[in-house]
Amino acid sequence: MKKPYDWQRVQSEEYLLRHWILGQPLSAKMLWNILSDLDWQQAPHQVMVLRWQLDKEAQIFLGDTQKFTIRQHITEIARDYIPQCLQIWQEEDEWISFPHYHSVLNEENLSNMLQAILASLPIPLPVRLFIGVEKVVDTVVQIPQALRLARRAALQAMEHQIQILSVEEMELDLDHCDAPNHHAEKNDDQPIPAWQTHDARETPAISPIVEQAVAYIHSHLQSALTLPEIAAQVAVSRFHLSHLFRQHLQTTVTSYVRSARLAKAAELLANSDKSINEVADAVGMADANYFSKCFRATYALSPSEFRRHKKASIQE
Repeated sequence: MKKPYDWQRVQSEEYLLRHWILGQPLSAKMLWNILSDLDWQQAPHQVMVLRWQLDKEAQIFLGDTQKFTIRQHITEIARDYIPQCLQIWQEEDEWISFPHYHSVLNEENLSNMLQAILASLPIPLPVRLFIGVEKVVDTVVQIPQALRLARRAALQAMEHQIQILSVEEMELDLDHCDAPNHHAEKNDDQPIPAWQTHDARETPAISPIVEQAVAYIHSHLQSALTLPEIAAQVAVSRFHLSHLFRQHLQTTVTSYVRSARLAKAAELLANSDKSINEVADAVGMADANYFSKCFRATYALSPSEFRRHKKASIQE
């Protein structure tokens, strides 16, 4: 027999989640009263944000009924894998879930969940799913911040087409190319930080895994070079590779790849007659506008200005 719908529980759950989503503080008494009503003895330890979208190449318009069917299907399958959770659809394409404190979200379980959702879609559509995950550390006060980071991770996962992305491995410098480097002088002789052009042979104490990853990156700069691809080449998880890069190179994998591309671009601009578009393509940044934006943010000069400055320096 189907369990009767508990509207009071649903209202308590939505009330709590809305406060966490909006970042509004709750008194300790109110918080624990609500959690007690929901039969939770502890606050959640993790937060998961799932987003869905149609394949970018699919030119399909979905009506409200179809969108509702997809949301309902995602919720039903996800609840099979996360049976106890506080959950809410914040937007029509964003599902927020706080798993029970006894539940543990790991990459394998989440991957299986995504596969199950896609394999049983009630409407045959080219749907893509993306998840952002964050741990809640220490106190319930940190839950709204954890939620904001998980939502950001889900958006970044969607941007980079990575199915599952934890905040730990998330690139926190998303706006790196949006702000100029005010510390960069307009001087192409300015040395590039060692971590940007790292030669693994010069640092014997560095992790062999990082050495392999760095070597692979520098030999495949013309390729897309996604984090999952690099991690697979060195036979470790994305999480572990991200941790090693931060530990040994004090940067993220994506930031390292970007800096390596730009360093190689600077070399090509100075020592070849390739056009700006050809240089951008040669370093795996086919979008010339994005390439120019990132180059200026790093060197405080546009690619063409950098080339002219370099040639003028040689003539002097």
